[in-house]
Amino acid sequence: MTPEAQARVAELSLEQVPAAEDAVKQRQLAACFERCWNKFIEASPEHALVISWIAEDRLSHEQIAALLGAHPGRRASSFPSAASARLYLAGWYALAFLEG
Repeated sequence: MTPEAQARVAELSLEQVPAAEDAVKQRQLAACFERCWNKFIEASPEHALVISWIAEDRLSHEQIAALLGAHPGRRASSFPSAASARLYLAGWYALAFLEG
């Protein structure tokens, strides 16, 4: 392999191949999210369901309002799911976004 090709392979490897510590961090994040999400489901199954409709099924506020029989203009009071989720996912959020 030419020196230029070796340099390019090394460059692409740094960009595309996760380092061992990155892989460990990803596993830690996944495990932390699963623990936090399971606690959220146990504490607030209805709110977790709404969040999953948004995240997995990509339903709009209007579609969710129709499913729940709520008025879509009253999002804050009709859909307290996000605020509830924040409480349970705070540990994951801190690990993912606040810790270096």
